[in-house]
Amino acid sequence: MILVVNPNPALDRVAVVHFRTRATLRPERFLIWPGGSGIHAGHVAKVLGAEVHVVGVAAGRTGDQLREQVQAHGLEASWIEATGETRQTFSLLDIAAGNVCDIVEPGPRVDSAAVRAFEAAVDAQLASASIVIVSGSLPDGCPDNLLVNIARAARTSGARVIADLHGAALE
Repeated sequence: MILVVNPNPALDRVAVVHFRTRATLRPERFLIWPGGSGIHAGHVAKVLGAEVHVVGVAAGRTGDQLREQVQAHGLEASWIEATGETRQTFSLLDIAAGNVCDIVEPGPRVDSAAVRAFEAAVDAQLASASIVIVSGSLPDGCPDNLLVNIARAARTSGARVIADLHGAALE
């Protein structure tokens, strides 16, 4: 099983448009998709035939929509509740030029109890995981070393680890 550790997932909203400056843009297509880099990787793995389990934080109505989208895409998941709202990303894809403009909201705030619950949810899945994908940003309130600690625990459990990190987590 591939375990996806994605603490700050998003609900992606994508509009495919013919871009024009200073104009109201009407999408040719509009998609709502479960997001966050880890969930994106997990979705590709699922399409290729892998068994995938996601551990993430979900908050508010947007978190409810994210959970529905993840389930609709056939991914198993464990969700940790937080206060506030799960973040959304808004993307404009210009058909002609292929340019993408992304607007990324911040995620919810997590407290120490939610962090502990997140770590416990990951630990509960580690024994079944042959690959662990640790990816994405951290919600406000998470310690900078959370993903590094999870990657170390995954390696100790014998799983291969793919870490897509940036900023303080990468350092």
